[in-house]
Amino acid sequence: MLTLCSRAGTGKAERQRSTVQGRITNGTLFPNISTAISKDMDKLVKKTFRGLRDKVDAVLKLIRSDVDMALASGPQHRGDDENGDDGEEEMLREELGDVVKELKKKHEALLGILATI
Repeated sequence: MLTLCSRAGTGKAERQRSTVQGRITNGTLFPNISTAISKDMDKLVKKTFRGLRDKVDAVLKLIRSDVDMALASGPQHRGDDENGDDGEEEMLREELGDVVKELKKKHEALLGILATI
């Protein structure tokens, strides 16, 4: 008799599980929770998007400002080149080249001295 009752109880429990699982699957067991979660997720996505958009807008404003400043200062540099600064720049490059050559000679001399030590 004990086995008969346990079999009936097992069948009842299985039917209850099946019923609850069906309601969960169909969305009828927790409709309010599902709706609340859906609304909260929607709000969170919108809030995150707004925050991200604000940050991207701030970065784009900085980039725009940098580009505007670069464009505004660009013609000034071109005008300087046309006014003869190009010759001065060439002279400075030659002078720098001479300094670099002299430093290379000193470097080789130091390497020679260190090799004898």
